[in-house]
Amino acid sequence: MAEVQHYASTERSLRLAADTARQVAQEEAEASREAAQQAIERMEEAEAHARQQLFEAEQQIAAIQAERDETVERLRVEAQQQIEEMREQARADMAQAQAATDEAVEQASKASARANEAEALARQQTATAQRVVSEANATLSRERAEARASLSRERAEVDRLRTELTATRTRADHLAALSDSLRAQLVQSQATQSETP
Repeated sequence: MAEVQHYASTERSLRLAADTARQVAQEEAEASREAAQQAIERMEEAEAHARQQLFEAEQQIAAIQAERDETVERLRVEAQQQIEEMREQARADMAQAQAATDEAVEQASKASARANEAEALARQQTATAQRVVSEANATLSRERAEARASLSRERAEVDRLRTELTATRTRADHLAALSDSLRAQLVQSQATQSETP
């Protein structure tokens, strides 16, 4: 009889220990599931933040490219206008010099002294016209160099933003991989919990 009671007591102890172990395992599984869920939520928030940064970076690149194109076009138009104005002025000066030269030739047939004076004036005006053309070419070269320098700076800024965009995409991919890993762990934990009696 005592042996039966001893076996019964042992069986109750074993059942109690099994129930306790099962309860502890369930609590640990629940805690693991909650921790995994919280980690997934944090990863999803980080991924959303990375996507927002990526979107903002792309917008910034588009804005810089638009501004660069607008600046290049404006400089081109201004340079073209200045070239046309300088050409018109040069043609006018040349025409004026030619008229003065023609007048000098005509006057030369009447009086040698007046012809010489008119020729000197024509030469002076021709030199002025050539100086205006040289100054126009120098101004055009300078403005082209400034436009190239501005374009180089804009391209360097675009390259820098593209590098930052690549780094942001890399971080986003890493966070997505971590999120997938945590989801897999959560599924495995849920499967383990469902298999536990």
